[in-house]
Amino acid sequence: MPNPVDEAVWDDWELTTVVPVTASGIRALGKDPSTAAKLEDDVWGLGDDAYAAVLDVFHQIHCLNQLRKFAYADYYHMKIANADPEALTTHEVHTNHCVDILLQAIQCSGNLQLVTMHWMERQQYPFPDMSTTRQCVEFNRIVQWRDDHRIDMKKFVAMMKKEKQSGPVHERPAEKGYLDMFG
Repeated sequence: MPNPVDEAVWDDWELTTVVPVTASGIRALGKDPSTAAKLEDDVWGLGDDAYAAVLDVFHQIHCLNQLRKFAYADYYHMKIANADPEALTTHEVHTNHCVDILLQAIQCSGNLQLVTMHWMERQQYPFPDMSTTRQCVEFNRIVQWRDDHRIDMKKFVAMMKKEKQSGPVHERPAEKGYLDMFG
């Protein structure tokens, strides 16, 4: 059940935090640095080779948190059924996006750990034993790395609007699916 203590943890984990990446780092991802959001040295003091990025794990956590909040809509005072049509469409698009992102993450990681089936009291059929042994990453180290490398998000929001850029930005075309969702 949601509660204020757990909310603070979710809020920290899902925090969208920008970290700098170099042009070569962007190219290593198969992306074009010319369309990436440049973190100008005179604003950020990061040198002439800094671009904005976020760690995907925190995007995935954001999506999981959105679905979690939807599951507990009453706790979060979410009135989805009574929302205006435009808000409902935005919510549906965001929810579909999050389901798709999490499905991709699950399919890409493809956990092949076996979940054994056991006879269990009060069950008519064998029941899965979900207590599996895993080798996990040290998530707290990921959070610490993010926190050590993050840039000021209030400053990012204030400074990174297109019209605040010193010159024209080189945009990449939006994907058809994006246009279908956001127009």
